[in-house]
Amino acid sequence: MGDAVITTDTQARVTGANAVAENLLGQKISQIQGQPLDTVFQIINETTREAVPNPVHRVLDEGRVMGLANHTTLISADGSEYAIEDSAAPIRSRSGEILGVVLVFHDVSQRRQLAEQLAHQAGHDYLTQLPNRLLFQHELENVCQCDDRKQRKFYVAILDLDGFKQINDLFGHNSGDLLLKALAKRMKRLFGKENIIARLGGDEFGLILFAPLDKPVIESMLAQALRKITDPVEVLGSLVTVSATVGLSAFPEDAHNPGQLMRLADLAMYAAKAAGRNTFAFYDEVLEARQQAIAEGVRLAEEALKESALVLWYQPLVALHGPVLGVEALLRLDRGDGTLLSPDSFFSALDHPLLAGKIGRFVLDSAIHQGLLWLEQGIRLRIGINISARHLLDSSFMQDMHAVLEGYPDFPRELIELEVTESAPMLDFPSAIMTLQAINALGIHIALDDFGTGNASLTYLQKLPAQTIKIDQSFVRDILVDDKDLAIVTGVTSTAQALGMEIVAEGVETLEHARKLERLGVNLLQGYAIAKPMPAAAIPDWVRSYQPLLANQ
Repeated sequence: MGDAVITTDTQARVTGANAVAENLLGQKISQIQGQPLDTVFQIINETTREAVPNPVHRVLDEGRVMGLANHTTLISADGSEYAIEDSAAPIRSRSGEILGVVLVFHDVSQRRQLAEQLAHQAGHDYLTQLPNRLLFQHELENVCQCDDRKQRKFYVAILDLDGFKQINDLFGHNSGDLLLKALAKRMKRLFGKENIIARLGGDEFGLILFAPLDKPVIESMLAQALRKITDPVEVLGSLVTVSATVGLSAFPEDAHNPGQLMRLADLAMYAAKAAGRNTFAFYDEVLEARQQAIAEGVRLAEEALKESALVLWYQPLVALHGPVLGVEALLRLDRGDGTLLSPDSFFSALDHPLLAGKIGRFVLDSAIHQGLLWLEQGIRLRIGINISARHLLDSSFMQDMHAVLEGYPDFPRELIELEVTESAPMLDFPSAIMTLQAINALGIHIALDDFGTGNASLTYLQKLPAQTIKIDQSFVRDILVDDKDLAIVTGVTSTAQALGMEIVAEGVETLEHARKLERLGVNLLQGYAIAKPMPAAAIPDWVRSYQPLLANQ
């Protein structure tokens, strides 16, 4: 038979063994016959390494079949170890008298190893071999329910890599995988064996920090860890660098259940992202209030869409010594009481998964419709239309674009300029490139809005199919008094000119700003020195009466 078989007498001495048993025991029957079974059949618990009682003795005492204990390991004469399973049964005479015991067992080492591998795979990330989200949540549930007072305080952290997507886009997914593996090893060293670190998915990691617990000490540890994470990693012959942003919540101060702890840590992480990335933030009640404000903004926008309370106002764009070239469509929410809310009040809704597309379609349709009305009045204006990152990168965006254009076949496409923030394409560079190229193919221009506030490089600019750069007003506003802002505007201007791109300065508030920008070579302006945003009905008269800003200077 395929199983190993050993027989004994009533004194538990070996009387026989088959070839399979001889192989597993590492001894021939001639060597072990007549010896106590305990001396040749040495079994231990595979985890504790403690001796396991031999089932033969209980069979002799109780006269019934006995199974081997779970997780039993047999140690052979040469020191080899085998995971075994099966049972022992009494050998009886015709009259029922016990004559001895037959022990039947088989090697399940491969099966047990496979089960362990499958269990490991189920709870670990295949790439980094760190615990995965499932195991992390299981561990978090355990420590939240633990009665050990020493474990009653700990931190939950969400760590997200900054710039990882760009590494994937520039160097490929193989490079991204190698980078993740290297960073996972680095983080295991940084956070120590006493803490739990897991890969939750993508470039997001979760931590349960049991030590240190003193907040100043943990802040010092996090600061050091973030510095180490930014050390370059060699990947396929290239040195690549990413940073990390961390959000933390505390048990039991902030929350008692795993889901809430994760939510609050995630909230803190996004607050740290908003603060500039490559940093960390602890959850506090201010963040909760901010989250409520975001939810309120989404509610406002939802109601405004239902009640047709969203409207567009327009701010002129002019040539320094020439005519009005166009307008930028700016979204407002009409409260119905004579007051308008700017997008600051409902900014969160502009990139909300359920609202970004609806708001984007409204803006596209309304702005082009208004441009056509002006064209019919003899006023030819380029219409700048802001597109949110969420809408731009949505798979339905080009369908929305075609649907709007089909509704206004007589409006010249060269008068449409889509404005996307500098950072939006970086969220998914390949998809953004394809979408922007498709937009250009329709004859529509693209402007990079708020330029200078993101992380664009020369390579980034060179690859993006954009025709215009709009320098953010935060830099333009202080060029008269801040040498750093002046240097930034000068550098952006030189870069744009070298790439053959049109340059627009936003936030032009005084004639002095206009003169300074003229000396820098910027001739397209937008700002309060020219005009504040105004309703569509006011644009025709304003355009007809406009005089160039420096006409008499």
